[in-house]
Formats: sequence, structure tokens, C-alpha cells
Amino acid sequence: MAAFRTGKRSCTLSFATVPGEEGDDGIEIIIAADLAGDVTAFPVLISAESSTASDKEGTTPASETVSRLLLGHTASMLTGVKVVTDENKKMRIITSDRDEKIRVSSFPATYVVEGYLLGHTAFVSAIDVASEKGCMRCVSCSGDGTVRLWNYETCEELALLEGVLTKDDDDDDKNETEEKDSEMKDADKGSNDENTADKEEKISESNDDDSFLIPFGVSINSNGTNIAVIREGASFLDIYTIVESSEQDKTAKMKFEKKQTIECSFQPLGIKFVTDNAIYVLTKESVYLQCFQYDESKSLFVENSTLAVCTALKNAAISQDVKMPESVLETDSRGQIKLVKVQQKPAFAKNEELWNNSSRLLTAKKRAARRRKRRREGGNVD
Repeated sequence: MAAFRTGKRSCTLSFATVPGEEGDDGIEIIIAADLAGDVTAFPVLISAESSTASDKEGTTPASETVSRLLLGHTASMLTGVKVVTDENKKMRIITSDRDEKIRVSSFPATYVVEGYLLGHTAFVSAIDVASEKGCMRCVSCSGDGTVRLWNYETCEELALLEGVLTKDDDDDDKNETEEKDSEMKDADKGSNDENTADKEEKISESNDDDSFLIPFGVSINSNGTNIAVIREGASFLDIYTIVESSEQDKTAKMKFEKKQTIECSFQPLGIKFVTDNAIYVLTKESVYLQCFQYDESKSLFVENSTLAVCTALKNAAISQDVKMPESVLETDSRGQIKLVKVQQKPAFAKNEELWNNSSRLLTAKKRAARRRKRRREGGNVD
């Protein structure tokens, strides 16, 4: 077993194989993305010769020195990293950060940036890719409440899933819809078009204040046909099927159709399609791990609590008294999510109101007029 020390705290990990020469199986590596925006690779196995030599010479252990910096996101925090291989054996590394960006780079020549997946308006909380070769689909979720499907080869957005409202806002939205219907009926009975437009504008403005459940975990199955989403503050997960859009809908090539909502024992902390027919969900104690498998007779995912891996993990966690976090989205002392960027005004903007004061501007204008007058008078005297 090897232990590695990273320069900054790692926030996400991924496994990959660096291709070797012909006839060589390649090198298994661990890829760590940290809060400083760097992606570093470490070997899974370290040769016995390197470890023995370092021990004899009294130098730093090889497990702490054998690493390679792959790439970096300037002045940002990384939130996801995935390595994929297409049907032509071309490899790519996909990384996401808090600055709304998802970068697609070549691998292992990571200095070659192939493109960006742009569209999110807040931090990207998680990404996942379809593992089946030939399927170029990537899914992402963000602090803006949306889930997006991409083609990472063409950097094209394929589908968009709008945010899910919180329960309170959902009830308010229903009430507003009923009010809107009522107002539209009144408009049909005698209100003029101008008044109707004003009412619709007010309703639209009120919808801008809606708050969404932030999706912080997403997983896509191997062939890219189903995705699962978990959201902050919700003890359930949603499963969606990806289907082709109708000919009338020209806004996107594909769309998400909700297939099922599954209630979990606690707030889900992580999610993964292990196979196309099995979803693993990481939760709080004392359950820790739940598995939902697809039941063809019911056409639904149902929980399987008899799996040995779930039982073994639960027993091990209980014996070690493992405490799980309330959420994977870290917050500061004020309860604000750390991934949310705080827009700070520059130093010169602190006195913005002072410099925009009308009386000050008027005084400056009069002062300039007096200067011009003195120059003219001085010129005449000469």
C-alpha cells in the first residue's frame, strides 16, 4: 500500500490507466483534483526498488515524490475530474470548477485543451461521463439549479433540465399559477390588453425570486440513456430518461423525462450507477450505503438491502463509529456555501456614492469654470 501527500486538500479523485508501449498494459494512476485548482497524478503501485532505495538513503519516501502535475485551473477550485476513452482509443480528461467552466483536455498530453462546456451560470457541483466507448455524453449539475447533458467531443449542449423548486416555493408557484389563470379569465371578460400584460409581467417578476434545490450529485449510466440526480436538502433522488426532442421543439436536441423519484433513508451524500441496472447511494449513519436495482416486472428501481457489500460497509462503519457529514457542500460561519463566489467591490468603488453625488459634481463643474475664466482674464492682461 502506498500513501501520498498532496499540496492542497483534494476534493475529488478518479482512476485512470496511462497507455504504455505496444504489449504493455500501461500504468494505473490515481488522479487528484484539489482546492487550489491543480490536477495531480499518482501511481497506484510503487516499485519495491524505489521504496527500498529511499529507505536506505534516508530520503523522502517515493510515495511522496512520485507525482506529476497534469493541469490547473487558474485561481479556481476544482469540483470534478473524469478520464474517458473513446472507440478510437483517444483519451480525454474532463475537469470542472467553481467558475462555471467545464474543460475538455487531451490525455495524457493535458496541455492540449480541446474545448469548454459553457452554459452554467454558477459553480459546477459535479460531473459524470458515460463509460461506454462511442458514447460521447457528459452530464453536469450546478449551483444555478440546472442539470445539463453535453457532447464532450463537439462541446455541444444536448439537453437542459431546469431547477427543482423548494417545497415552499413550489406551493407559491402553484398559487401564482392559479392567480394567473384567474387574472387571464378576468382579462377575457373585459380587461384590456395593456392591463393583462402588466399583470403577466408582475407574475413573471415574482417567479424570478424562486429558490431551487441545488443539485450536487449526478450520475449517468454507461450508455448515456439514464441519469440520477441528488439535491441539497432533499432526502430523495430523481431518475431521468434521456429521449430525443420532438420536431416542434427546436430549443434542444434531447430532453430529460422523469422516470422515478426514490425516497432514501437520509439525505443522499453521493450517487453512482455501478451498472445500468444498479444505483448505489451513500447516506448518513446508520445506513451508510443503499442499493437500488431495476425490477423489470415493476419497471422501477427498488431497494435491495440484502447485498453483502452494503451489510459489510454498515458493520465496519458502525464498529468504527463513523460520523457522516450533513452535506458535501461546505459552508462558512455564516452558513453560505463556500463554492458561491462573493462579488467584492474594488477599493475605488467604496466611495462610489460620494463621487456620484450631484452636489459634488456641480461644485467641481463651477471650479473648472472659474479656472477657465482666470486663464482668459490672465491672457487679456498680457
